[in-house]
Amino acid sequence: VKEKPFKLPVVIGETSQIQLSADNNTFSIEYSAIDYLSNGQNTYQYRLIGLDSTWIQANRQTNPLFIQVPAGKYIFEVKAANSDGVWNAEPTRLFIEVAPQLWETIWFRAAMLVLLLAGLMGLALAKFLPPELQNVALTGIGLVLLPLGAKMGPP
Repeated sequence: VKEKPFKLPVVIGETSQIQLSADNNTFSIEYSAIDYLSNGQNTYQYRLIGLDSTWIQANRQTNPLFIQVPAGKYIFEVKAANSDGVWNAEPTRLFIEVAPQLWETIWFRAAMLVLLLAGLMGLALAKFLPPELQNVALTGIGLVLLPLGAKMGPP
């Protein structure tokens, strides 16, 4: 992650999923096949389902780099072939979840919508209230509307 090793809470062979923070959305995955007979002649294919479902012919490359992966859930799959071209029957899978940035979360968007609506309501109240009511305190939300240039004094 970010060109530095990512410390997993467990050994990668003992987990099938990892979660990355929004700041760690650029990462590479290193893999290898154990084959004592082919002397490093294995070839690989991989894909990151959710980003691209097409198998990438990696030949002997064993560490694809994924740059600025959007927030979401992905499945990394890799399969290997020995020197005879025989592929493993089932690809190895790693489930990856990239967390969204703060401003991409539903809670942030909801808070911004509430602030926008409150601001619009305040503007509407200031514009459409009769002048004699514009300097009355709105105690429900603690808002005081005063004419421009007016100063608030003691009650």
